[in-house]
Amino acid sequence: MLVFLVACNVLTGIAVGLAFRARAIVIAAPLMAASTLAFLLVNGFGTIEALLWTGLCLFLSQLAFLLVTVLEFRAPRTRSAEAPHVGLSKTPEA
Repeated sequence: MLVFLVACNVLTGIAVGLAFRARAIVIAAPLMAASTLAFLLVNGFGTIEALLWTGLCLFLSQLAFLLVTVLEFRAPRTRSAEAPHVGLSKTPEA
């Protein structure tokens, strides 16, 4: 159950990193933390244990978001991702 919960949080961090930017993680992080905490408390975890697991899940989702964002930023851009006018100049490139 805990592996599934951690995986869901990490995948959510990756999805937010790929689809949105920093503003989205500011909104998604408290929602993920609240839902994780509620899920753990309903399933019989103690308060301290649930808070620790929630903190771990939140940390891992933030780390996944950061890694995806950094990797996406460092990825080489393809010609199709450039503006349509790039490469259409009549002067030869050096």
